[in-house]
Amino acid sequence: TYAEGILLEADSLFSGPGRPTYAAHNLHATRRLELLAEAYRRGATLVLSSAAAIAAGSSVMRVYEIFKAGADLGWDDGLHLLPLLGLGIDPVIVTHWNNAEGGAGLDTTHCYMGRERFDRLVAMLPSAEAILGIDEHTACILEKDGTSFRLMGAGGATIINNDTNTRVPTGVAFT
Repeated sequence: TYAEGILLEADSLFSGPGRPTYAAHNLHATRRLELLAEAYRRGATLVLSSAAAIAAGSSVMRVYEIFKAGADLGWDDGLHLLPLLGLGIDPVIVTHWNNAEGGAGLDTTHCYMGRERFDRLVAMLPSAEAILGIDEHTACILEKDGTSFRLMGAGGATIINNDTNTRVPTGVAFT
């Protein structure tokens, strides 16, 4: 169709702000998700920010439902985009890792969940799932070799894997 042609011929594709669970629900197992992956494999640049980056992971944190509406803690199934791109990893992706909008009185780190609530969320994940926390104003770029990532911007990233936290500063490549 016309829309498929546009996606497959694009040099770059962007998806970003909104509600992560909405993005995951509306793209999960769809032709549009397959086309995104195909466009990437054909050389297009995919730019995913905020909600879209969270939705791309293996599990989706219910940010709006929990933080804004007071829903119970939990996760939804993510888009598993990185395996669709041909990568052998499928982490949980958490943007806004270092958010500080809550000020001194409200911990809004870990994508508005705060440390204590986020730790309870992590306990709900299957133990094999790694977490990639990306700071605000920071890009996590998949290098052309398809096996490493590089950070650019104001912050860094935190990788949680098997109860090990690794902090990666901007400018550094990691696998």
